[in-house]
Amino acid sequence: MAKHFIYRFKAELQDYKPKIWRTFEIDGGKTMAELGYVLQIMFEMQASHLFCFRDNVGERFQEYMRQRFTEEELLKFAKNKNDFKMPNWYRYEITNEGDDVYLNDDEKLYQANEIKLRRITSDLPWNFMFEYDYGDGWEVRLELLACEEKEVSLANYPCVLEGKGYGIIEDVGGVDGLAELAAALKRGKGQKYEDMCAWLGSTTLNLNEFDIDDCNFRLKKCLRIYRDTYELHYEPTKRSMDILLRKYKGKGARGY
Repeated sequence: MAKHFIYRFKAELQDYKPKIWRTFEIDGGKTMAELGYVLQIMFEMQASHLFCFRDNVGERFQEYMRQRFTEEELLKFAKNKNDFKMPNWYRYEITNEGDDVYLNDDEKLYQANEIKLRRITSDLPWNFMFEYDYGDGWEVRLELLACEEKEVSLANYPCVLEGKGYGIIEDVGGVDGLAELAAALKRGKGQKYEDMCAWLGSTTLNLNEFDIDDCNFRLKKCLRIYRDTYELHYEPTKRSMDILLRKYKGKGARGY
C-alpha cells in the first residue's frame, strides 16, 4: 500500500442553529473542486448552483510573520511593504471561457479543478470558507484538524467520521429559510406546515437526522456524478438520478 497525505477537516454550516457539522477525511490528491463536491454531498447540496472556496491568505501570512519575527522587524517590513504585494484572498472556483467573473481588488482566482489540495498547505491552523449558491448564500467553514502521511488505500476516502444535522434544502432561501422550514416541520400542523410539506413533496423529512452510513455510501457513489456535472456538463443518467434521489430508500421526487 502506498503512502498518501490524509487531511482531516471539520466543516460547519455558518449562521444556523442547531449546528450542522461534519468531521471527515480526504486525500491530498483530490482537487479543490472535488473537495467542493464532497462538501455538497455531505450537506445535501444537489450540484444545482455555483460554488467557490475563499482563503484569507493575507491573515494567514500576518500570523506567520508574527510568529517568526520581532515587533521591530515587522515594523521595518511594514515600511517596505510596497515592495512586496500579495492578494489578501485566494478564490478557488470553476470558471469557463466567456463566464463573467467578479473579483474584488484583493482577490486572486484559481481554477478549483486544476489545484490539488496538497499543493495549498498541510500546515495547521488553516481555516477557510466554502460558498454555495450565491443567491441563498450558504457558507460552510472548514477547519483543518490534522494532516498526516499514512499508508492507506484511497478506496476508503473520502469518508465521514462524525456529523450532526441533515444539511441544507435547495432554494429554501438560505439559513433564514431553513430555520422557517424547521419551525414549520417541528409544529407538525397548520397551513405553513401543509404548504412546506407540499413544496418538499414529503412529510417524513427530519432536519435533525444525520445518517452517517448513507452519507459514506453517497460519497462513494455520487462524487463522480457531481464531477461530471460541473466539469464535463454531463446530464446524469437515469441510474445516477435514482442514486441522487435516494430511490434505493424509496424516497420521492426530490429525494426527501
